[in-house]
Amino acid sequence: MEDSMNKKVKNIIIFAIFLLLLFVSTFTRQFRTNILWPDKYNVEPEFSGLQFKDPSEIEGLSISRSIENNGNTDLIKMDISFNYKGQDSILRILGTPQRELFLNGATRPVLSITKLKGDYEKINQVLFSEKLKYKDFYKKIPNYNFQPVSVVKIPLTAQEESYRFTLYALPRNLFYKNKGIIAYNSVFVTNARVEKYVDQMGDISPDKQTFQQNGYYVNTIEVANRSLVNRIKLQNTLAHIVFFAAVLATLSHIWLNRKNVSKIYVVLFYLIILGFYRVLGLGASMAGILIIAPILAYIAALACKLMDRDKMIIKKKDFKQALIFTIAFYVVLLIIVIIPRAIY
Repeated sequence: MEDSMNKKVKNIIIFAIFLLLLFVSTFTRQFRTNILWPDKYNVEPEFSGLQFKDPSEIEGLSISRSIENNGNTDLIKMDISFNYKGQDSILRILGTPQRELFLNGATRPVLSITKLKGDYEKINQVLFSEKLKYKDFYKKIPNYNFQPVSVVKIPLTAQEESYRFTLYALPRNLFYKNKGIIAYNSVFVTNARVEKYVDQMGDISPDKQTFQQNGYYVNTIEVANRSLVNRIKLQNTLAHIVFFAAVLATLSHIWLNRKNVSKIYVVLFYLIILGFYRVLGLGASMAGILIIAPILAYIAALACKLMDRDKMIIKKKDFKQALIFTIAFYVVLLIIVIIPRAIY
C-alpha cells in the first residue's frame, strides 16, 4: 500500500515537472500571442465620430453610412449633415480622415492633432465587455481599446444652410496568422443628438449595435468572414477539450496506478503538448514546432517510462523508444500543422 502511494506521488511530481517545462517553454519567444495575431498589422484603433463643443446647438444631425472598397481594404464612408444656430464654435472630427474633407460653403477644416477628453474609457469598457460580438478576438491584441484621437477641427458659425461633408474612416482590421483580415469593425461616437442614422451596406450583412453611454451616442459595425471565424473558434474549442481531457485522463491513470501503460501516458502527454499553447492563446513559430516541440516530446516519452516503473530508472532501450515516439510525434506535427500552414 505504501509502495503504491509512493509511486502515485512520484508520478504526480513527474507530471507536474512536465507541465512546468511546457510553461517554461513559453518564455523562449517561440510561442507568442502575436504569432496568431501579428502586431505589425493589428494597429491601435481609433474612434470615428464627431465631438461638438456645443452639442445642444446641433439640430437635424443625420449620418448615412456605407462601405467603400479601397484596394486591399475597405473604408467606412459617412455622409454627414446637420444644422448649427449657436455662437461661433468648434467641431472635432474623431479619428484620422482617410480622404480630404470638403465642406459646403466657405468653411474649411483645420489640421489640429490632439487626444480628446471625455467618457471614452467607459465607452471602451462597455464595448469590450458586452457590445462587440467578436470582442474576445479583439482583446487578443495589445492596446485593443479605441483611442479618441482627433487630427482635424472644423470651425462652426450660425448659418441657414446645413453643414454637409463626407467622412472616410479606416476600420479597425483584425489579422489572423497568414489568413489576412478575418474581421473589421468601426465605432462611431458623437456627443450630439442623432436624428437619423442610416446604413446602406448592399450585400454586406454586418453585426450592428447602437447604445447611449454618459451622453454619447455610440454606433458599432462589425464585418467578419464568418466561416473563418467559426473555424478558429472550433479549433480553440477542440484544443481546450483535448488538453483538459488528456490532463484528467493522466491524473486518473496515476490515481488508479495501472501498470504497463507507458504508451498510454505517451499519447496523453503528446495530446497535452498539442493543446497546451492554444489553450493559453499562443501561436507557435516554425522553430517552436520543428525544434522545441520535438524536444519536449522526447522528454515526455522518457518521463512516461519513469512513471510506469516503481523506481526512477531509465534503461538504454528507453532512449531508442523515446526517439521512435518523437519521430511519430514529428510526423503528426507535419500532417496537422506544418503542411496546412505551408498550403494555406
